[in-house]
Amino acid sequence: PSCSYSYVPENTSLTWTAYKTNDTIPDGGAFDEVSVQGILEANSQLDLLKSVVFEINTASTNTNLPDRDAKIIKHFFGNLADSATIKGKVIGIEGDENSGTAEIELSMNALSQNINANYTINGNDIELATEIDVANWDASAAIAALNEVCYDLHKGSDGVSKLWSKVSISISTTVKKNCD
Repeated sequence: PSCSYSYVPENTSLTWTAYKTNDTIPDGGAFDEVSVQGILEANSQLDLLKSVVFEINTASTNTNLPDRDAKIIKHFFGNLADSATIKGKVIGIEGDENSGTAEIELSMNALSQNINANYTINGNDIELATEIDVANWDASAAIAALNEVCYDLHKGSDGVSKLWSKVSISISTTVKKNCD
């Protein structure tokens, strides 16, 4: 049979891990609203991945702690230009139907930078993982503003308050297989 694969928005999750203190303690969350445009159906999972264009609603930040979410939205994203969204698109793929690297143009704080994300495809499941340094998007002042409002929460055993600018990102989705 002839088959195609389609993107299913409710099957997609985008999680992130930021790091605090000089001990680099992970502190994570997610974005609940990620919109994917572009080709939403293709002949293979890889072709579907190649066409991804996305937009993240930064107000959908979810750490399961509403007070923390409000601080991140106001003090980090609120200190960025074009703070309502983070936009991106896949601009290149190096690899095969199982794994490889996706080059992504990521736009935040009115700047665009290219990043690489490792991808794996296993059946109908697609996962991408990467680490970004938000300082590359001139977001150091936003990091400082968030660290200031969370000063005691980011203090480590050495008494130093620190919020790292590096953030790990993981995206996973399960696509739908459609066969004639």
